[in-house]
Amino acid sequence: MGAALWGIWLWTFRLRPVRDEIAENFQPSGLNTPLRWKRIREQMRHGRFSHDDMIQVRFLGDTEIIERLMSRMPESGHVNGCFHGHVGEALCVLTGHDAGDTAEGWHAWWRTHRGKSQTALIRESFAPLGIDPQKPPTKEQTLELLRLIGVGRAVGGDSLKPGAPVPGAARTSNALRILRDHEVKPEVVTHADLLRPEGESIFLGLTRYIEFKEQYPVQNGVGVVFGDSAGDIYFDYREDPFYDVHAPRLLGRRWAPWAWFGGVAALGIGGVLGGGALWRSGRQGQAPAHPASP
Repeated sequence: MGAALWGIWLWTFRLRPVRDEIAENFQPSGLNTPLRWKRIREQMRHGRFSHDDMIQVRFLGDTEIIERLMSRMPESGHVNGCFHGHVGEALCVLTGHDAGDTAEGWHAWWRTHRGKSQTALIRESFAPLGIDPQKPPTKEQTLELLRLIGVGRAVGGDSLKPGAPVPGAARTSNALRILRDHEVKPEVVTHADLLRPEGESIFLGLTRYIEFKEQYPVQNGVGVVFGDSAGDIYFDYREDPFYDVHAPRLLGRRWAPWAWFGGVAALGIGGVLGGGALWRSGRQGQAPAHPASP
């Protein structure tokens, strides 16, 4: 009985990451599922920032992740590329700002922007374009966002107008997020829009946007910053203020796993005792009756 209960506890708690990963692989529904995001965020909360997670976190991370990335930023040196964990590139997308490829640049930027929410940072980035990410984009704003995405995707900037600056990842990636969060439909772009002088950029941006919507669907709720579904992710009891304040500790751990384990043990023991009582009752009912005395 003890071995069975120990196996239940091991399967439920210790092997949960393995089970979650298997379930995610067999039931894929995009790259921003609550299950995937929960795993990434929990790892980062424990100080583990893997290479692949740093790539995914660009479109999943929130204000907390921005703070965690800045807390692990080295004092100096380059911060882009695989060798440096893509931390600078991730911050560009998460904040809508580009402080360069050095830790010194990001620390200087952080001294000015520390304490601002992710929403406020991205709004700052798009304010010069006359676009408020918190409002659904108009038709012309949608085309401008698609053009930004397309120019950023064009190899060598072939779609740029003469003298036009190449938009960085900070804006192009968040242009995808703005369109996705407000659930802008791709069919809003007409054939006449693609015949414009900037039609090539719009077309490239449109194809990338369609891919992005499939990879990071808004209905999953993770990484959605603007629009009606902003912040709609799974509920984590560890973030509940009541839990943080009132939940007691037992053997150095929160009460929830131990309460669950105790409940399972009680049910298991009760089932065994009940099963034994039923078996004994059945045996007594089947016993042959003694013949009557003469």
